[in-house]
Amino acid sequence: MFDPISPHEKDISDLFIFVLILGGVVFSLVSGLLIYALITGRRRSRQQGLPPQVSGNTKLEFAWTAAPAALLIALFIPTVMVMNSSDPAKPANANAAADVVIIGHQWWWEYQYPKQGVITANELHLPVQPADNSNGLLIHLKSADVQHDFWVPALSRKIDIYPDKDNYLYFKPTTVTPQGQPLVGACAEYCGAQHAWMRINVIVQSQADFDSWIASQKVPQAKTTATNSAQGDPVRGEQVFLNNTCINCHAISGTTANSNIAPNLTHLGSRATLGTGIIENTPPNLKRWITDPNAIKPGLRMPGYSLSQQDLNDLVAYLEEQK
Repeated sequence: MFDPISPHEKDISDLFIFVLILGGVVFSLVSGLLIYALITGRRRSRQQGLPPQVSGNTKLEFAWTAAPAALLIALFIPTVMVMNSSDPAKPANANAAADVVIIGHQWWWEYQYPKQGVITANELHLPVQPADNSNGLLIHLKSADVQHDFWVPALSRKIDIYPDKDNYLYFKPTTVTPQGQPLVGACAEYCGAQHAWMRINVIVQSQADFDSWIASQKVPQAKTTATNSAQGDPVRGEQVFLNNTCINCHAISGTTANSNIAPNLTHLGSRATLGTGIIENTPPNLKRWITDPNAIKPGLRMPGYSLSQQDLNDLVAYLEEQK
């Protein structure tokens, strides 16, 4: 939050620094007076006994009532201003106008781009926003199960996500994130066993790169020719995927798998991580994940699969080719 990349978050960061400085001044003043009273009061008590007791002093009572009131006003005014600037009013047709729909699940994030017809998971891609785009991207947030909280400190404020209420927020990233260094956030509301591993990775791209990414997400994975590679046969791996209970929860465009219970695996191979950012997306890690996901992320609802080594190699080869 000390390195914001959006004007909405910069307002929050500036307010936090202002409150931190003001609080530091008050703390220093009170601590200094307390230390002074302890030192001088002890010396005087030895010489004169108890100090004179003061009561009914109107000026003193007014002073210690007015000072906190002035302090609260000094905090209240900029806070209201930042609340308005960091969370602008939403349009009446917010559902139709939303650029991205974020859905919290136990324990992963689903990202939908309704205007482009793209659904993905666990890595949020956003186009960098020009300064003249007043509010930025309108985000529609909701939950599929329990209460979650979406928070990326460098991007925007925290916002709760409820199963029975739609919330909206604007994202206006003004800086492209370096390759391999996404903005990191987390679910900030305890939502179950794997709450701590419900990470958020946000990748901000140039408009051209974002358009290219959207185009790649729209294209179903092309069929590949069968191979006898030791790393596995992706064509046979597709049959392993479709003939197992994977299709009860997952979807891959261009196939008969179309469930939305678990993350959409279309273009899984293009994602940097597995398990909502818990491990790097590599063939060995994907094999571990398929075989025993609860050993990596305890409490996960995905079962482990006891596949033959050949079936496992083929399945991983197929999934890694989803790019």
